[in-house]
Amino acid sequence: MPQHLFIVEDDPDLRGMLEDYFTLAGYSVSTTGLAAGCSALLERQDVDLILLDLNLPDGDGLKLLRELRVWSSIPVLVITGRRDQQSHLTALELEADDVITKPFVLRELELRVRNCLTRYHRVPEEQYWPLHPWHFYPRQQCLRLPNSTTDDVPEPVLLTAAESVCLRALIRAEGRLVPSKRLIADMESSLGQVEAESVPVIISRLRQKLRVTIAAPDANPIENVPRQGYRLKLALWGSCAK
Repeated sequence: MPQHLFIVEDDPDLRGMLEDYFTLAGYSVSTTGLAAGCSALLERQDVDLILLDLNLPDGDGLKLLRELRVWSSIPVLVITGRRDQQSHLTALELEADDVITKPFVLRELELRVRNCLTRYHRVPEEQYWPLHPWHFYPRQQCLRLPNSTTDDVPEPVLLTAAESVCLRALIRAEGRLVPSKRLIADMESSLGQVEAESVPVIISRLRQKLRVTIAAPDANPIENVPRQGYRLKLALWGSCAK
């Protein structure tokens, strides 16, 4: 099956050109010029990568990216005419996989799309960290259930960059409390500026992904200590690697 690209671009001429180019390149392509069209399509279809413009007539692309990252790690390549550094940094902080500024060379955009898809779908081969019942592959930013034979569990469960950083910190703490400020510092060292308000959202997404298991679908693997921080429940999830 061809990989499915979702182009969110308000300029009809550019949108049509991108659709034609990537269709000829062998991709399956869906398009919309509105933010409102995104959620509806993503609910109906599987998408491998989103090409997202930031200036949409019915909403801001950064707001759309923020909402998307609450529940999805689908690769997002931001296409924007904005040249201010802050917009680019904000897009990356919200875990866009790449940013390209208009005007651009189509071949360069195609290579960036290919690279994003390669990183996203690469099978992890490096060492994993045991996190019962999961294997956490930090370099590839994903979770796998070893010897899984059920179709109910996605293979692999992909993590965003921020989720992966937080999970590393929680694992290394081996069940001890990790202050929220520590999580923010770890994320900022890798990803740039992070708002304190984003930490509960990231932890909530991580909980949901860790729950995707037959053994304990309703478990709470990450305990929230109000106004202090978070810890892994090792009694439930087993011992972890340093």
